[in-house]
Amino acid sequence: MINTVRFFRKDVQNSSFFGSSIVYIAVPATKTRLQITTASETLLSGDWIEWDDNWTLYDNVNTNTTPVTHEKNRLLGVLKQDYKTVFGAIPDALLTTADRAALRLFERKPASPVVVANYRPTMLEEEVSHLLIKIRFINSKTPSSRSMPKGNRVFLETYVGAAGIADADLVFGNGIVIGSAFYTFLFNDEDATKTCYFRAYYQNTKGDRSPVSLILRIVIV
Repeated sequence: MINTVRFFRKDVQNSSFFGSSIVYIAVPATKTRLQITTASETLLSGDWIEWDDNWTLYDNVNTNTTPVTHEKNRLLGVLKQDYKTVFGAIPDALLTTADRAALRLFERKPASPVVVANYRPTMLEEEVSHLLIKIRFINSKTPSSRSMPKGNRVFLETYVGAAGIADADLVFGNGIVIGSAFYTFLFNDEDATKTCYFRAYYQNTKGDRSPVSLILRIVIV
C-alpha cells in the first residue's frame, strides 16, 4: 500500500507539524527502524531550519514583507515534496499507529477499477441531412437518460463504402472515443450516396470493451 503525507490546510499547523516530525525521526532507534537515511534526515532538517527562520519573520507583523511571504510559499512546496519523498518511501510494514500519527501518514488505497459494461450500446439515427449524420447512443439500462454506464465511454468505428457490404467484409477503422449521448459526423462531397457503417463498444479507462453493437447502416445524402 502506498502511503501519503496528509498536510494541514493552515500554514501555522504545518509549521508545528514540520517541527514535531523532525524531532520524532531524530530519535536514533526510530530513524533506524523506519529506514530513514542520514542523507534524508539531513535534507529534512536543513529545509526545516530555513523554514523556521523564515516563519519567524512571516509570523511577525513587523517583518512580514512580500519577499518573506514568497519565500514561505517556496519553502512550503520544498518541504511538502521532501516529506512525500522521504516519508512516502517508508515500507508500509514498518509503520506503527504512533508513526502514522506523528508523520501524518495515511494509506492511499488504489482506486477501484471501473468495470466495463457487459452489454452493448445501442445506436440510432438521430438526424440525416446533406453530408451530415447525427448518431444517438442509448444505454439500454437507462434508456430514458443520456448517461452511459458508470466510468464507460463509447468507442466508435466507421467505414464508408458501397451499400450492401456483408458484415464480415467490413473493414472498420477511424476509432474515436465519445463521452456524450450524441455525435455528429460531417462528410465530403465525394461521400454522397455512399453508405456509412457504424459499430460501437462501451470502453472503460483501461481500454476493456463491452460486447460489440449491432452494425448501423446509414446512406450519406
